[in-house]
Amino acid sequence: MFRLKDGYETGIERIDKEHKEIIDAFEELYNRMHRGEGHNYYDDLLEFLDKYVDEHFKNEEDLQEEIDYPDIEEHKNIHKSFRDTILSIEEKHKNKEVTNKDLIEINLMIKEWLVNHILVEDKKLAGYIKSNNISIEE
Repeated sequence: MFRLKDGYETGIERIDKEHKEIIDAFEELYNRMHRGEGHNYYDDLLEFLDKYVDEHFKNEEDLQEEIDYPDIEEHKNIHKSFRDTILSIEEKHKNKEVTNKDLIEINLMIKEWLVNHILVEDKKLAGYIKSNNISIEE
């Protein structure tokens, strides 16, 4: 499973704390799927993701604006794409029973997000902060 200590830390405490929340939600989904209880968690997970992307993405984007991050527009577009994916999943799921395929798709989507976004995009942000000796108030 994913752990912040496994290289997912950015060194930005407030961002790492929020990343831990989505990692925990992913692990909860994984564990429930393993126990055959994933279907019961699906709606709660979608609700969490809805709230998470609004809060976390705003916090990341506010930080990027605060430090004049040069790749902010690209980062915002990536966030928008993930938001759109969540909205699409919610729309597709309305008035429909959760299938095993739905669980696998959302599991893979979150896993891909964790690997590609945190390990690539958020690490770029952290590298920019470090290389420019920018002090972040926590």
